[in-house]
Amino acid sequence: MILRLVIFLCLEIVTGTLGKHVKIIGGQNANIEDYPFMARLRKRSDRKTVCGGIIITKQHILTAAHCFDNLPYSAVTVHTGSTLNSVNEPSFAIKEIEIHPEYIGVFSENNQLYNDIAVAQLYTCLHFNQFQNKINLPIRNTEFDDRAQILGWGKTSCVGCFYEILQVATTTILKNEDCAQFFPYSIASNQICTHEQDGVGISISDSGGPLIDNNGELVGIASICNLYVIDVLGKKYTRIIGGMNVEIKDYPFMVALKHIKDKVQYCGGAIITKRHIITAAHCVDIYPYHEIRAYIGSNARSSTGPSYELERVNIHPGYTGNMMRESCLYHDIAVVTVKGCMHFNRFQHAVKLPTDNIEVGTTTMIIGWGTTSYPEGEPSEILQMAKMKILKTQECITATRYAIRAIQVCAFNGNGVGTCIGDSGGPLINTKGVLVGIASFCYLCAKGLPDVYTRIFYYLEFINRIINPINFQCCTIL
Repeated sequence: MILRLVIFLCLEIVTGTLGKHVKIIGGQNANIEDYPFMARLRKRSDRKTVCGGIIITKQHILTAAHCFDNLPYSAVTVHTGSTLNSVNEPSFAIKEIEIHPEYIGVFSENNQLYNDIAVAQLYTCLHFNQFQNKINLPIRNTEFDDRAQILGWGKTSCVGCFYEILQVATTTILKNEDCAQFFPYSIASNQICTHEQDGVGISISDSGGPLIDNNGELVGIASICNLYVIDVLGKKYTRIIGGMNVEIKDYPFMVALKHIKDKVQYCGGAIITKRHIITAAHCVDIYPYHEIRAYIGSNARSSTGPSYELERVNIHPGYTGNMMRESCLYHDIAVVTVKGCMHFNRFQHAVKLPTDNIEVGTTTMIIGWGTTSYPEGEPSEILQMAKMKILKTQECITATRYAIRAIQVCAFNGNGVGTCIGDSGGPLINTKGVLVGIASFCYLCAKGLPDVYTRIFYYLEFINRIINPINFQCCTIL
């Protein structure tokens, strides 16, 4: 318990060049024998590296809490014992993840990642040797002007790209008051800032990686590089706040996407034909499609049916997958084809697709099961609906500081109303029941800023090409 307390109070880091990207910049190749505690977290579905980690016991990995903001731990594997990013070394499944109870993610009121620390417990024990071993935890606090090393695979040339070889770079510990000059928000005492000349720092993909001192002790975990770019593919799940209970017969097109393992709803969607569902791309790129089920016909989040297996997922080819201010989930749309045919009735039916673009000032409705308060709320068991107004794109850009495009649409209804965790992929409809948007991402979860949706009108050609009846025949429903 003492060890856990020390870890949680002393090891969070805000690090980087105070520039734009959280990646190892200006580093050099490292040998795993020199850093055998280095771990890598990968998505189970496509084996892409999402974060770094640090071995602290034979069964525990230390990392950043925000690495699991957009991925359940069951979708992540831990890899150790190599500096090579692409090597197919043995992987370890995560049994349990313990996130700091006071962790506040990117959608905190000041956009800061406080208590950004987590301990992952593995199902099996690591075999310690010269290539994989635990790191030493600190016995003293760090001093400013101390030299330290940062490690990771993140590449400089693009977000989501990686070096083949583990990189290491040297940096300097700053005073927190000096760090505060570069950030518009407060730096907590349980955070550390580092800085070096331009061209040395960490990348988004290095989140959760170690900051070590000259004694080889762990003194920090990579959390953020600045307050403009916080994480890749992060903070995407949204929830309805300030909504009201609704019946499924009023919104029969509503879909709940669940993973087959825990059968817990994690995203929404909308029925558009007897064989097709539309949702956000980021809702279906975190799992293999055969592990996802589509549940329809009920306003209860825990409903056990009817459900459909997925036959195919068509993600828009332009989907960026990046949750950054200059690349904010563009083309976040996917069309899902289910196996078999959905039987239409008053509880399950297709939504109308738009024939015209949505106008500014139009009243719309958002629908979903997401959490009803933030950050400590729980998902709603009953389907929720709240009304929103469509904003001008420029108003949205000014409010959120994101590079919103015409392919996206923003909706807003004041403080206390909006989307958050669990509502992604869900429908935004107008008063005529026409689908005008798909929940993509939000900022501060109903804290007085607009939510961002994928604008359906711009994707009609993409949608129609997939749902063309020549390509998909459906059974006759009596």
